[in-house]
Amino acid sequence: MGMVVLLVYTVIGGVLFVALESPSEKTHIAQTASELSLKSLKARNRLSSDMQYFFRSKVNVTKLLDHKFIKVMEEYDRNMGYEPASVVPKEKWTLFGGMYYAGTLYTTIGYGDIYTSTVAGKVATCIYSLFGVPLLIVALEGFGSWLFNFMQWLWNSFKKTSRRFVRRASTTLLKSDSLEDIETQPERSSNNVEELLPLEMAIAFLVIWVLMSAGIFCFFESWDFGTSVYYFYISLMTIGLGDITPNHETACGLFFIIFGGLSVFSMSLKVIQMHIEAMFATIIKSIEDDFKRDICAERKKSQEKDARTSLTGLNDGVRLILPQPTDMATDSLEPKEGPDGIKKYEKEMSFNQKMYLKLMSNHQKKLLNEKFETRAKMRNRATQTDNRKVSILIQTEDMSHFMDPVEEEESEEEEQAPVAVVPGQVPRPKPLFSVKKRRKLYIYNTD
Repeated sequence: MGMVVLLVYTVIGGVLFVALESPSEKTHIAQTASELSLKSLKARNRLSSDMQYFFRSKVNVTKLLDHKFIKVMEEYDRNMGYEPASVVPKEKWTLFGGMYYAGTLYTTIGYGDIYTSTVAGKVATCIYSLFGVPLLIVALEGFGSWLFNFMQWLWNSFKKTSRRFVRRASTTLLKSDSLEDIETQPERSSNNVEELLPLEMAIAFLVIWVLMSAGIFCFFESWDFGTSVYYFYISLMTIGLGDITPNHETACGLFFIIFGGLSVFSMSLKVIQMHIEAMFATIIKSIEDDFKRDICAERKKSQEKDARTSLTGLNDGVRLILPQPTDMATDSLEPKEGPDGIKKYEKEMSFNQKMYLKLMSNHQKKLLNEKFETRAKMRNRATQTDNRKVSILIQTEDMSHFMDPVEEEESEEEEQAPVAVVPGQVPRPKPLFSVKKRRKLYIYNTD
């Protein structure tokens, strides 16, 4: 859809620029041709006059004005490489010329072989490119995404087919049912997992497209293959030196090749971006996995230390349970690679992964470092503990051993004192349990 809109926009631009520039160009061409014709006529008249003066006594000067002599002069001009028709500029602002100029605007190539000369044309150029460049980006994004999905489908199909072929070949050669059973299960699970399109495949497709397009331009423009490759590379990089330009009709007819090349280049950039995002997600997952693994390891160490906690003996009927304090400060897990935490994972990366890491934005690298430092601090808080308070659990044999003498005597007097009976009142019943038989549990915390 985006490409169709871009084609319509190109035709509209071509018609607009032809309407603005063609009248001025035609006037300029007619004026240039008239000036050249007048200049050539003056030069011939001057030559005839000089020859009549120098050869008036030897030749018939009237022959210098003959039509045959004029043809001889024209033949001399052609032999010297001067032709009035070649000097007069050709008309460029045709429909194909306008579409060609519009294409060089929104692609930002700008060869410079055609340009506007009127004020209206310059204003229209600014406005047209203002809307044309974003439209090209949208069109390239749409076609590039479709091309990326197509290449991704081809890659996944190739991987599935190659795995199936290898599995069947292994089964045929080894004649083993167990091997088939073992390999079948991973194949079923891996069918649902799509592998990211390799950058090498995208670059190879771009090179093939450039070589194929260069061959097509060789056929239509009569260029050699090296010149065609050079032109196409300059066009894809949007450098547009203008030293080599195709015919306007050819460029418009083969516009889909240039647009396709830009789309393939855009697809390659998208593949790089996808690999960078995958690298970012992989490092995040590695940080989380390392955090969980370290926490589990520290918990295991803590459980082993708690299992070695000793119980003290009994002393005069008092049992003391003394948990041994554990010092986890020595197990602190500080980042081993300094403030830049992602360097910890960079050592184990391949060359391509390191390249993607270098191309990663500073914001993404900052997020990774912050994630690494946050998890490192959480590991430290989880593994470091303050010196535990030692609790003394005291279970008494008899409460009377810990009561004050005055309190003990009062409780005995209350127990032995007779209860006075008052007429009209119900006597208070005796307590079911004696204070002397009660047992209490005290817990003292000591630092």
